[in-house]
Amino acid sequence: MAWHSVLTLAFDAQHAGEHARTNLVQRHHQGALRVQKALYPESGEQQGICHVIMLYPPAGIALGDKLDIDIGVKHHAHAVITTPGANKWYGNLPSYTPNKQTNDSAPIEKTQKTQESQKTQENSNSYAVQNVTVYLQDDSRFEWLPQENCFYNASFAHATNQFFISPAASVIAWEINLLGREHHGERYSTGEMRLSNLFWRVDEQPKLLLADTLHHCAEHDWFGSPVGLNNHSVFASLWVVPSVDAQKQLIEWVKQLRLFIDHHSLPVSCTQTGEVMIIRYLGDDVRQCFDSFGAVRGEIRTLMWQQASHLPRIWAT
Repeated sequence: MAWHSVLTLAFDAQHAGEHARTNLVQRHHQGALRVQKALYPESGEQQGICHVIMLYPPAGIALGDKLDIDIGVKHHAHAVITTPGANKWYGNLPSYTPNKQTNDSAPIEKTQKTQESQKTQENSNSYAVQNVTVYLQDDSRFEWLPQENCFYNASFAHATNQFFISPAASVIAWEINLLGREHHGERYSTGEMRLSNLFWRVDEQPKLLLADTLHHCAEHDWFGSPVGLNNHSVFASLWVVPSVDAQKQLIEWVKQLRLFIDHHSLPVSCTQTGEVMIIRYLGDDVRQCFDSFGAVRGEIRTLMWQQASHLPRIWAT
């Protein structure tokens, strides 16, 4: 049975004494998506930052499921959203494990089954879908830090994240992707993924700052090509969009972040595309990627917001 779940959240800032406190002022859900209560784990001047853990009790997204997540961050609010574990995209066909094949006809049979399954998939136009839309008002700050997407073999996934950012707002967001389940002997050998991360600057007219998109079937050469994934199973991006006024510092931040990456020997790269700073990881170790991004995100917080690093406790469980 397919699930359609909707989650709508809104964060607003309330000035209480010396420091502002961000409150979760709207929480509406339909279906299985939930959030826990608002948490305030940071200390000192950062004690008003609101942390929320987003839950999906089915623990994964199956064929035909659709998740719609809308988030509003109002003036002067600062919200951090993460998840308690990997976001699993389930496959709808038997997993194939070439290392268990014992006859010469098996690869041919696998290819025929793969092609037939993809034709069926295209004809049915049925996928697992997740749409995340975030609206940021001026002087707001938002951190979108979900744990990794795990794409099972034979998964057909459409995931779209859109961020509509006011001129004085800023964002840190990441997406970590794992192909297959190597520890179960399962490779991502059939399926399709469409991943889109769109960042808009919203003023009088919306301006597209960056469209970071990917659309490939599992058999595409891109997964094995030296100019693609080069047969690696983990690929990830971290995006940073400062406020318009802070753009003049972006080049210097990129330089400082590269020095930080080199000093700590982190397996990531840092580039700038227009108004967006991008950190990339390509490898085979989700933990290594996650820890590297956590360290980089802490340094970005210091550079952009003059805030100390803080790792959500749920990441250590």
